[in-house]
Amino acid sequence: MEPNQVAPHVRERQLFEQLTKLRDEQTKLRAHAAAAGLDAKGVERMRQIDVEATAAWNGIRSVRAAGRAGRRTRADF
Repeated sequence: MEPNQVAPHVRERQLFEQLTKLRDEQTKLRAHAAAAGLDAKGVERMRQIDVEATAAWNGIRSVRAAGRAGRRTRADF
C-alpha cells in the first residue's frame, strides 16, 4: 500500500461519514426550501450534493469490489 493510501475499510468508513454529512446538509437545505424556498445558490448546492453522494457511493462500491478481488486472490493460493 502506498503511503498516501489508507486501508480499504478505513476508506469505506470515510466515505460513509462523507455521505452522512452530505445527507445532513441536504436535509437542512430541504427544510429551508420548504419554509422559504431555495435561491439559485441553494439549488446548485443540492445538485452538487447529489453529484458528491453519487461519487461517494461509487467509491464505496469500488473499495468493496477491490476487497472482494483481494479475497479471491488470497483464496486462490
